[in-house]
Formats: sequence, structure tokens, C-alpha cells
Amino acid sequence: MSHVDLPDFDTLATLYRQDPGAFEALRTSLLQQALEQVEAPRRSRIEALLNRIEMQRRRAKNPLHATVIAHEMMWTSFLTMRYVLAHGERPQHPGAMVLQFPTRQQLH
Repeated sequence: MSHVDLPDFDTLATLYRQDPGAFEALRTSLLQQALEQVEAPRRSRIEALLNRIEMQRRRAKNPLHATVIAHEMMWTSFLTMRYVLAHGERPQHPGAMVLQFPTRQQLH
């Protein structure tokens, strides 16, 4: 498996400041190149993860917010993996009990 050559940080930072659209096009192209190098059985999972990340990035108010969201996603993933390794199963998220309220007809 070969790797995708990234421009150095200063080049990327300058491109982002001078032409955010070109930076975004380069980012998309580099992600696509990396994805093409992944074996088919794993590719669909990685594509799904990339789509999830993109949805979260669109939700962000600014680039710093996008970074914070990505950071939270990585920590959540890491802590879940750590839990699975320690306990042999995924953590159970507390569920909510749905309460049945009487209808107006039942009240009268």
C-alpha cells in the first residue's frame, strides 16, 4: 500500500488563507486518493466514517468549531474502543422509558 504525499503544513496554511476553495478541493482530492488505496472490504466503512465527519464539519460554525467537533468524535471513538477492550462488549447507553399518558378522553 503506497501513501498519499501531503504538502507541508506551511503550504497548506498559505493555500487555506489565500484560496479556501482550492484548499477544500485539494483536501477532497487527497482524501479520495487515500480512499482508493484501501481494500474493498474496508472501504465502505471508511466511506461511511468520512461521510459522518463531513456532516459534522458542515454543522460547525467555523474551522475551530469543526476541529473541536472532530476532537470530540475521536475521543468518543477512543473511549468506546478502550471500553470494548476492557469489558469485551460495547458500552450500554442508558435508554429512556417511554411513559404512557392518558388521553383527554381517558381523563374525563
